[in-house]
Amino acid sequence: EDAWQRIPSHVADQLADVDVVVKFGMGLLRDPESIPSTYGVLSYHHGDPETPRGRPAGFYELGEGSPVMGIIVQQLTNTLDAGLILAKAYSRVDPTSYKATFNNAATIGTPLLAQALETLRCTDALETTTVRPNRGLPPTRHVLRALLKMATARMGRLFYGGFKEKRWNIAYMPGKFDPESTEVPHYDDLEPLELPEGYTFAADPCAHHNGRLYVEVMHAGTGKGEIFAYDDGTWLPVEVPVDGGHLSYPQIVEHNGATYLFPEMADVGPPSLFELDEDQLTCGAVQPLVGLEDERLVDGTLLEHEGHWYLFGSRPETANERLDLWVADDLKGPWRPHPSSPVRLDPRSARMGGPIVRARGRMYRIGQNGSVGYGQGTTINRIERLTPDTYREVSVSPFAIKGAFGPHTVLPNENGYWLDYYTEKTTPMAGVRRLRGLMN
Repeated sequence: EDAWQRIPSHVADQLADVDVVVKFGMGLLRDPESIPSTYGVLSYHHGDPETPRGRPAGFYELGEGSPVMGIIVQQLTNTLDAGLILAKAYSRVDPTSYKATFNNAATIGTPLLAQALETLRCTDALETTTVRPNRGLPPTRHVLRALLKMATARMGRLFYGGFKEKRWNIAYMPGKFDPESTEVPHYDDLEPLELPEGYTFAADPCAHHNGRLYVEVMHAGTGKGEIFAYDDGTWLPVEVPVDGGHLSYPQIVEHNGATYLFPEMADVGPPSLFELDEDQLTCGAVQPLVGLEDERLVDGTLLEHEGHWYLFGSRPETANERLDLWVADDLKGPWRPHPSSPVRLDPRSARMGGPIVRARGRMYRIGQNGSVGYGQGTTINRIERLTPDTYREVSVSPFAIKGAFGPHTVLPNENGYWLDYYTEKTTPMAGVRRLRGLMN
């Protein structure tokens, strides 16, 4: 019927004993509420009804410079885009490529159907929609303008890769860290650590244990991250038996009388523990977490809570947009996927940005904001519920440094907090160092 389609009544009648119907690849569906399935008709929408969007999916977000685009699974009604939202995610808009923008949305949106079906069981979680205008196919001038913007962005990316590099460092901010506060630090107030000789940056302050701060430092010659302990002005290398592989994001965990180093080692192998001798700063043999031997995780973060262990982490291919969660009854496993995983689908807060923070009698998760660029800042998320069967969080506020970029890792203690940040420097050696790091 013009731009609409209708399910014939003799077909619709056969759906009376069906729980739910999912619409794929059709045009607009007339009278979906007349289909007698228990939960009606569900459909993917690549676009957030609460923001301006249109066809083709992602084009207007790209053309208008939005950092993200929405993806939802919605219960259909006769009013376009006005049905209940059962699951929602956000994917990164790639300013250099429409194809990459849409592929990001398709990949990140994959888990939403399962989440939507789960939401149907918990009807208190349904979300209504505020519908904004939906635009049609763009005119030629808009297409040409988008092509020009993408070409300009590509040239900018090439220049950045060849001549600009980030100078990461770590600083300590005195004063209690309040995850509910809107106050943020200023670059002028930061006192960076003096880097060890031969290393170009320090980042990922993820553990402070027995008076030492554990971080990643990058070697100028190899372009690979190494784990160091910082102790009152002295840098001490931690010997980790991984044959020169890249290491970062070091976490210290105590369990059954032993102390373990848990670094990010996605380039080397599966998430693993190393028993740590803190006197000699040497590690024992690698101990992969049982059940995760086939995984490679970025910024894995362990948490013990109410007798259970939880592991937050991201797979490399979707590290900045998707956060998964695993659960175990013991630190070493066996680990199993959490029923709510993935627990975050949003480049503004998915990737972990430090250990779970306990404050105000609550738990807070710091997530990296990678929607515009890596390391731009973080988002504070309050964990509302965490059990072996359920997980729920809400975003509280962004947390970024004024006058610089970052942080992408925050580590509070009793009297203040450590954070990392970066400034940008133009140098012809930037591209050389990037190539060297890839070759090594």
